[in-house]
Amino acid sequence: MLRYIAILFLLIRTTSGAQQLVLTLSSDTINFNETIRVTLNGELKDINNFATLPDIDGLVVTETTNDYNYNQATGKVVLRQSFTLQPIKPGKYSVGPAWVMSGNKRVFSNKASVVVNPNKDASQGTVFMRCEPNYKKAFVGQQIELAIRIYHRIDIRLGSDRPFARTFNGFWYQPGPLDETYGDTVITVKGLKYVGETIYKEYVFPNSTGKLVIPSYEYMCYIKHNPHPTGDPFIDEMMAIDMPVQLYSDPVPIEVVALPQNNKPTSFLGDVGKFTLSATVDSASIRANESMTLTVKIMGSGNIKFMQAPKMNVPSHMDVQVISGIDSTDNHFGKISGMKEFKYIITPRKVGQDSIPSVLFSYYDVQQSKYITLSTPSIPLLVKPGKVEAQIEESYSASHCLD
Repeated sequence: MLRYIAILFLLIRTTSGAQQLVLTLSSDTINFNETIRVTLNGELKDINNFATLPDIDGLVVTETTNDYNYNQATGKVVLRQSFTLQPIKPGKYSVGPAWVMSGNKRVFSNKASVVVNPNKDASQGTVFMRCEPNYKKAFVGQQIELAIRIYHRIDIRLGSDRPFARTFNGFWYQPGPLDETYGDTVITVKGLKYVGETIYKEYVFPNSTGKLVIPSYEYMCYIKHNPHPTGDPFIDEMMAIDMPVQLYSDPVPIEVVALPQNNKPTSFLGDVGKFTLSATVDSASIRANESMTLTVKIMGSGNIKFMQAPKMNVPSHMDVQVISGIDSTDNHFGKISGMKEFKYIITPRKVGQDSIPSVLFSYYDVQQSKYITLSTPSIPLLVKPGKVEAQIEESYSASHCLD
């Protein structure tokens, strides 16, 4: 019996002498525009430092309070600390463990979890972001301009990175210029005025029909925030720091319809926009079985980068090989425009006066609602005998002269 009493006394003594650091959260679920308070309570033999929290990818500390006192009855230091955390992106996060040094021993707290939900209505906040396409219904291959705009009712500082969307399923993608400056706009949402800044534009071209979706964009900006407000606007502004705010735009549905089948030319390869066509040769005279180059240049606005080479119907006594040449694109007045070259390596086999056939290129003009077919003029070509044939002909002519 005495043995059990001794063990019980030892357990009570050990428990009462244990150092504790308890972490609690004000809530286990919050919305993106809310904050969460982390509280630490500890009973320690002594402390060398206040507790610190490990870095959390989606939460930032905006305010801390620290306090401790000595409890003479227990001979321990009572520690009280709190941290205010601001979400910078939705998700589920683990908070802690926090720790303090007590003598030469590190004392850890427990861990806790919090779920940060996206705002149900972003317009209720002081700042939000939208992706605004110039078309929500488009043809396959038609250029869609995506304007990424931040709307705010307070002063903000823009981040250094451009807005980012992870994947574009069903679209060809073309990034926009990084150094472009756009004008501001003003909108009213539920009676509140917001300044809208267009911070970036980029472009997509749907490559399949149906209901597609522009994905959510992510972007970090900064708002001025004083974690220790005094009530004096002048002092609070001077003491304010940049607090990061992670923004997310809502996905945007796009309805994509097929191009009309009526009057679709056989030379149409899927290009939509406005274009011009030209062609040049590096020589109008060539020997048989030698090669020359036909350069076809297409200029205009549309999906230049993914353009295919126009088909060329050459006679059986000519061989042709197509090589995609250089392409260059730029943004002019909200449209992706540029130039793409295709090189056709042509090898004639037949001697005599010949011609390089026309090249046909067709595209769909959305504004005119019809297909347009362009063609290059046929180019005259003189094909001389090849070197072997010329030598044979010279030898034959020389032998006849001797006779």
